[in-house]
Amino acid sequence: MTEPHPIYSDPTGPDLMPPRPPDLVLGALSLWIEGPQGSAGWLDTVVYVGDHFETLMHTRGPLIQRSALAAFAEDLRELAAKEAGEVFLPSDGGSLGLRLTRYEGVMGGAYCEVAYRFYSADLRLSVRCQRTELGPAADGLQIALDRLARRRAAQWLPALLGGPPQVRERLARLVGPIGSKPAPDRPTRPPPAPAPEPPQGPAPEFEFTFESHGWHGLTVRLGDQLGEMGGSDIGDGLDELLRAALQLAAGAPHAEVLFNAEPGLTRLRFEALYGYAGHPPHRPCRIRMTDESGFSASAEGVEFEAVCGSTLYVARALYRMALPHFTDNDRADRLTFAALEGALAGIEAAREADSAHAP
Repeated sequence: MTEPHPIYSDPTGPDLMPPRPPDLVLGALSLWIEGPQGSAGWLDTVVYVGDHFETLMHTRGPLIQRSALAAFAEDLRELAAKEAGEVFLPSDGGSLGLRLTRYEGVMGGAYCEVAYRFYSADLRLSVRCQRTELGPAADGLQIALDRLARRRAAQWLPALLGGPPQVRERLARLVGPIGSKPAPDRPTRPPPAPAPEPPQGPAPEFEFTFESHGWHGLTVRLGDQLGEMGGSDIGDGLDELLRAALQLAAGAPHAEVLFNAEPGLTRLRFEALYGYAGHPPHRPCRIRMTDESGFSASAEGVEFEAVCGSTLYVARALYRMALPHFTDNDRADRLTFAALEGALAGIEAAREADSAHAP
C-alpha cells in the first residue's frame, strides 16, 4: 500500500492494530492477514471498520481459508477492470466473509458487505469504497499471499516429501508408499525365549479430517472393523495423535488420546500386549476406543476394540495419516511431526545397522 492507513499512522490508534499497514483497504474497511492459525489452510486476520472519529468494528481472530483468499484476490483484480459485477470471499466453516459489488454510472463506485460470525453473534456491515481502490486492494492481497508463501518455503518440510534422497528412501522402506500397508517388522535380534504366537491381522489405517473450523474427526480401520470419533479445538487432536505415535515409536508400552466433542468425550488407547516376545514396539498392540461421557450404547463404553501386529505398526500408520496435512508447513505442530519422522528414520537406520552386523 502506498499511502499510510489513517489508523495505522495514528499513534493513538487501537492497541490491537498490527504494527504494519493493512493488506487490504476498501473504504473504511481494513484487513490484515496475520498468518496460519490451527488447522491447516486457515488464516488468522485482524479486521477494522472505522476512521479517526469512530470505530464500528475491530476484532482480531476472524478466520478465512487461504485458498478462498487466493481466489478472491484474482476475482477482485478482474472486477477492477469491469464496469460492474460482484465477487465473494466465502466463509464456509470460518468466521469472516466479504461480498464486494461494483455498480455502473458516472459516479459509479462499489460497496463491500462484511459478515462476521462469532458463536451466537452475527455482525453485518456495508462499507462504501471507490472504484480506484479495487486494483490496489488486489495488489495488497497478492503481496500478503506471497509473504505467506515465502514463510512456508523457509520452514521444515517432511523428509518423505522434500528431504535428502537417502532419508526419503529410508522412510519409504519403513512406512511404505502413502496409502499402502507397512511391510512386516524385520527382527533385529534373536527372540529371548519361546513365546505365544502373536495374533495375525492387517495393519491399522487411520484417517484424520478437518471439518469446519474448530472441529475434527478420526476414523480407525482394522480389517472389517471400523471406529469413528470426533473432537473440537479444545484440544489439538492431530498433535495429540502424533505425540502418541512418538511415544509408541520410542518404546512406550501404551499411549492414549482424548477427543472432547463438547459434550462428548472419547478416549483412544494404544497398549502393547504382555506375554509376547520382544520390546513393546514389536509386540501386538490393542487399539481401544471408549466413550467416557456415558452416551455409549455399550455398557463399558467400548466403541471399538481390535489388535494389530505391533505398536510400531500404529506409529507408522499415524505418520502416513498425518503426512497430507503437512504439505504446506502451515501447522503449528509441525515440530511434533518432525520428531516422529526422525524417530521412524532412526528405527530404520538401527535395523540396517543390525542387519549389516548379523552373522
